Amino acid sequence: MKRTEVQRDLLALLLLMAFGMAVRLPHIIAPYVINTDAIGFIEAAKRLERGGSTSPLLVHPSVFPLLIGWTHSFLIKDWVTAARLLPILFGIATILPLYLLSRELLPPDRVWIPALLYALSPSIVHYSIDVIRDPIFWFWLLGALWCLLRGSRKEARAWIFIPSAGACAVLSCAFRIEGLMLLPLGILILWIRLRGPHGAKEVVVRAVLYLLPAVLVLSAVLLFVPQQARSINPTEIQSYSRQLHRAASLGEGSKQGIKQFIDGHRDRPRLYRFLSAAWKYRVLLFAADLWVHWIRTAYPLFFLLTCIGLFAMPWYRDRGWVAVVLVMVCWLALGYLRTTGAFFSISKRHLVPLAMLGYLLAAQGLMWIRQKLNHTVPFLSSTKGTALLVGLLMVSSLWQVLPPQRQDKLIRRRVGEWIRMQGPPSPTVVTDRPRIAFYAGGRGIAIRNFLKGREKSVHFLVLERSADDERMVAGIEKEVEVMGYSLRLIQTFYNGNVRMEVFRVEEPGRGEK
Repeated sequence: MKRTEVQRDLLALLLLMAFGMAVRLPHIIAPYVINTDAIGFIEAAKRLERGGSTSPLLVHPSVFPLLIGWTHSFLIKDWVTAARLLPILFGIATILPLYLLSRELLPPDRVWIPALLYALSPSIVHYSIDVIRDPIFWFWLLGALWCLLRGSRKEARAWIFIPSAGACAVLSCAFRIEGLMLLPLGILILWIRLRGPHGAKEVVVRAVLYLLPAVLVLSAVLLFVPQQARSINPTEIQSYSRQLHRAASLGEGSKQGIKQFIDGHRDRPRLYRFLSAAWKYRVLLFAADLWVHWIRTAYPLFFLLTCIGLFAMPWYRDRGWVAVVLVMVCWLALGYLRTTGAFFSISKRHLVPLAMLGYLLAAQGLMWIRQKLNHTVPFLSSTKGTALLVGLLMVSSLWQVLPPQRQDKLIRRRVGEWIRMQGPPSPTVVTDRPRIAFYAGGRGIAIRNFLKGREKSVHFLVLERSADDERMVAGIEKEVEVMGYSLRLIQTFYNGNVRMEVFRVEEPGRGEK
């Protein structure tokens, strides 16, 4: 690569990463409320730091809690900040492998477009400032794909990238078990890229090099890792196995339960017809839900550009593009498995890899539009015209990217922090809002479990009142009193039409704690 090309790429990467940091800055400096999954990750990291046991890793099968613990021990003493730092940094750093992947597939004048769309995607930005393991997974996933494409060139020294691809694939598995897909996919990509009259030997040699890191890591795990920790990945594999079984058959018990539920509405003909049709055409409903999630993940305008690029470009003539589309199809199939196997239980973050790879096609789609409009609007072929198109893309998404998220949930943080200041230390809080107990520095108990009499010695009860659950809250208060507890309202918090009431819980014959 010429020096001027290296300088150009370095400048482009610095600008793209600076932009990626800039769009995340409002979220970083704004008052923040953790996502629900963060509670499990941080609590697991705390247990690891206190005792060194590997069992907390089984709560979320990944090494993410371990990294949070190290960050807290050596860099930042605030748990939430330490946990957020990793996704933020890797969310920005993912621009690097995405840019390198673009260089393998796109002409020089459009290699920056996929990374820019990635930085402008509202869903991706919002996920990458939360305490989740996915941004780290995205980084290693794209790193593995770039090393695979770079290492499958028909060049003398290209093979040196193949072990790196295998290492990136293994690292991706350490954060999400979906990374296991890369092992067979990697071998298939090598075959697609190297097949030919004399390519069989190259495929075999590079496939061995690609799988070598996985073999070494597996050997090390079997030899040195305790038996308890070995079940981390199988735990998540079992989850996918159950989803696959449900997707294939739903199980006779599930089918009978659903049919009984539908038959129970025969006295309401319109609802019965609707439920019957929904069950009959459930495959189409699952597929439609998956596509809606993909569109929302990628952002509708960017998804449209992806579709244009897919249909306007003869990608099937290029082996590199065939490999990318193959990975996208496999990820789409995995998403469909999630949707059907868990009955619509899929998050947009599960489809981020699909959206990111789609941005490679979106770059082609954007340039196809520019070429088509060039005959009627020659201005678009100039640098200023390109800047105008980019500006329109930025305006279309920034109004959704920049506003900090979950500001309506700040009241839960306020309530939790207020309870923390009241004492006692590590209070037990009865609430259906886990964030309240987390910010209180104590233990949370779901209201339904408390009402079943499974828990004793609780300190606080927090009820959230709004216009549509007033009767339900009143019923909870009565049940608690029937159980023999005395409730004393000690503080009320307001946020719009939501009212949070904090009660001190006192058992009969026991004064305040």
